[in-house]
Amino acid sequence: YLKRKLSAKTPLASINRHSHLLFVRLVDEKMTDAAALEKLRNDGHAIVKSVEDEKWESVTLNDHCNRADALLAIAEGMLWGSYRFDKYKTPGDEPAVKLDRIAVVSSSVSQAMLDELLSVHQSVSLARDLINEPANILGPVEFATRLQDLEKLGATVEILTEKEMRTLGMGALL
Repeated sequence: YLKRKLSAKTPLASINRHSHLLFVRLVDEKMTDAAALEKLRNDGHAIVKSVEDEKWESVTLNDHCNRADALLAIAEGMLWGSYRFDKYKTPGDEPAVKLDRIAVVSSSVSQAMLDELLSVHQSVSLARDLINEPANILGPVEFATRLQDLEKLGATVEILTEKEMRTLGMGALL
């Protein structure tokens, strides 16, 4: 079945095993450039859509190629595909199913690599959340308060007063 489904033009295939969905992605050894890794990210995003459509909440990625870059690109695409800003959405009749867990089984991917990927994802998600907040909710004072919360994560945050901004020549922001 997979030999018929998989090709260079269609490198991603899925099988519904009823107890689980199985996705197989062909990875060419030559797939190391940015464009190739972006294709893997897009496939990760597509996997998330399929998984959520089927109402699955967890995924396990098995690396049979020992290609950390390929596996991390797919995982990254899955993380971006699972991002939602639905804080103000009215709940529908049917509860939304969101991918909640991505497990990785790989001898080529270290925990430090996964931690870095997750840290970047959480940082970008926070930035997206802040951008998506309406201006009447996230004004300058609330924005500053939320940024101060980043100090708990080890970030250094300095909030300037209007006078300090003028002194520094930041008039365009005032």
